[in-house]
Amino acid sequence: MTANWTSITHDFVPIQFVDGLFYISNLAMLQQVKVMRKLFIVTWLLLVGLMVGGTASAQTENRQVYAFYFGWWTNESWNDGRLSDRPAELYDSRDGGAVGRHIDQAKSAGIDAFIMSWYGPKNGNLTHNVFNMLLDQASARGFKAAAAVDMFDPAYNGTVDEVLESLRYLIGDRVNHPAYLRYTGKPVIYFWNQGRFSVSDWANIRSQVDPDHNTIWVMEGTNTGFLQVFDGLYLFNTAWSTNPAATAASWFANTRAAGGWFYTPTVLPGWDESSMEGRDNPTSPQARNNGAFLTNSWNGAAASGAGAILIVSWNEYFENSHIEPSQAHGSQALDTLRPLIANWKAGGPVSVQAPASGGAPAQPVGPETTVLRPNVAALNVRTAPVDGEVIGKIGTSDVFAVQGESNGWYKIGFNGQEGWVSGQFVGITQGTAPAASGGGEAAPAPGGVTFVTDYRSNMRSGPGENFDQLATIPHQATVAVVGRTENAEWVQVNFEGQTGWVAAWLGRLSANIQSLPVTG
Repeated sequence: MTANWTSITHDFVPIQFVDGLFYISNLAMLQQVKVMRKLFIVTWLLLVGLMVGGTASAQTENRQVYAFYFGWWTNESWNDGRLSDRPAELYDSRDGGAVGRHIDQAKSAGIDAFIMSWYGPKNGNLTHNVFNMLLDQASARGFKAAAAVDMFDPAYNGTVDEVLESLRYLIGDRVNHPAYLRYTGKPVIYFWNQGRFSVSDWANIRSQVDPDHNTIWVMEGTNTGFLQVFDGLYLFNTAWSTNPAATAASWFANTRAAGGWFYTPTVLPGWDESSMEGRDNPTSPQARNNGAFLTNSWNGAAASGAGAILIVSWNEYFENSHIEPSQAHGSQALDTLRPLIANWKAGGPVSVQAPASGGAPAQPVGPETTVLRPNVAALNVRTAPVDGEVIGKIGTSDVFAVQGESNGWYKIGFNGQEGWVSGQFVGITQGTAPAASGGGEAAPAPGGVTFVTDYRSNMRSGPGENFDQLATIPHQATVAVVGRTENAEWVQVNFEGQTGWVAAWLGRLSANIQSLPVTG
């Protein structure tokens, strides 16, 4: 992947790839290899030609769009009184014709793959049979599919041994199917509710089934401690976010800061789980607003600079996050996504403002401006576009106001002077630039590490659900962090004059959880 190469920014390396261009910085070394000179020059010129002619396409050719898919619907499912919407054509997930129709509809909008919730092979359960059929249907239609190993139901993947059985089957067999999804050549495996097991459990599991990381493992949620074992991260539900662009950019940076490299920002059309009574910490309903929420959600994800985007979901009707044609919404979601996906894959500009429900452009709230955030760990800042002198480097945690643009390069204020960065390696959004420090560097957050709740969260007297509840922290509250547990599954916080514990997956930390002291 092109973005990965840019981490090589040491100026003493004889041949480098920085800002999307090859250059030679030690001609003396070439003179010492005269026999190979002609061959080297020819090869180098070919590479330069490929880079100059193919830089734009290299940035877009690997862009992929996934949709989370559920294969447990039966004809009887649609009689559930909690459903407020249903597919335009009712179906049974075991019907190959229906699955084929879903694939054709998804492809028509530019979606490349379904990520299907899978309980493993145990007892030949419904999701297992549907997943195998989905792969075959995908193969016949030029589509892709991948498994999301689901550990929500304790009857499936409920023990380490059961997870090992599932993964041995998946990695030893299914990932070799011609329709199994790959990213940069590696099979992709998503996980749901991996918090059922500890980080050490997962380290043990991976050492047995994929010690060389020949597959890409993608965890769900905000506990970045699992990135000691997993390769990437996704958030299933971001309907709580009032700024999708900032959420996507910050979690891309959080993933990399914790050692991961694969991040798929989440896109949703809306959300409403209010009919599912008894759920802990439900997310408030988010109206679709005639496609405006979906547009804003997509643009925020696209601006992050990630190479793959995850849509939640194709057909989750209990939470009303479905995008497939339905009785209540018709094909609105797919019609909204089609031009957005096509523009993103073509490398077109991304706007983070969605049309309001009444048709007028939505206005940014507060003192916002166009800002950029790098999506690589070390991006050169130059005095001028392309070949200006390197005056410093910025990384994924830095945000700068955009002061100008020239042929794909962006001007920023850097250490009291004008600086330029390559637009190939940044995400552009509308946001608030941080206060300058030293003429343009982002100032550190005051007050130490903080925790922002993604849900209404119980604060307990100890790190576990068996401890007494001390208080309920509201949704989107910011609290000061004291420390963490050794397994990084709980964080200790201060709230309303008390100190207590909150499950780490219920919110977002302003720093890598592993940097916190172990206090319990």
